[in-house]
Amino acid sequence: MIDPISRNSAETVTVNEAVGRQTPDPSGPSFSEIVKKGSAMILKAAGGAASFLPDGGLLAATMRGAAEGLEAGNPAASWEGTGTAAGAELAGAAAGTQGSPGGGLTDLERLQQEGFDMNVELLRIQESLSKENRTFSTISNVLKARHETTKTAINNIR
Repeated sequence: MIDPISRNSAETVTVNEAVGRQTPDPSGPSFSEIVKKGSAMILKAAGGAASFLPDGGLLAATMRGAAEGLEAGNPAASWEGTGTAAGAELAGAAAGTQGSPGGGLTDLERLQQEGFDMNVELLRIQESLSKENRTFSTISNVLKARHETTKTAINNIR
C-alpha cells in the first residue's frame, strides 16, 4: 500500500543561484550547422540524380536552389527560388526557356494532356466493357428463364 503524503513534512525546497557551465564548450560545429550541411549535400545529390530523369530539369533546378539556400543560411528563400543562382534557372525552366531537353511547363502540359487522353480512353473502354457485361447478363437471364420454363413444362407433362 502507498503511504499518503503528509502535509506536516519539514522538507523544503531550496533554489540555488545559477552556476556557470562546468563542461568545456564544444569546439566543433553546432548541431544545426551539421544538419544544414548534410541537408545541402543530400539536396545536391538529389539534384544531380534528377537531371538524369526524363524532363528532370525543373526538379534538378529546384534541388540545386534549395541546396544553395541552405548553404547561404536562408532556407526559406531557397525554396522560393529568390536570391539564389538557381532561382533564375528555376524561373527559366518554369517559363519553358530552360535549355534542358523538352523544357518546362510545355512538357508538363503535354504530360497532363496525355494523362487526360489516357483517362478518357480508359473510361471509354470501361463503358464498353460495362455495356458488354449488361448484354451478356440480359442474354443469360433470358436463357435461364427459357430453360426453367421448358423444364417446368416437361415436369408438368410427367
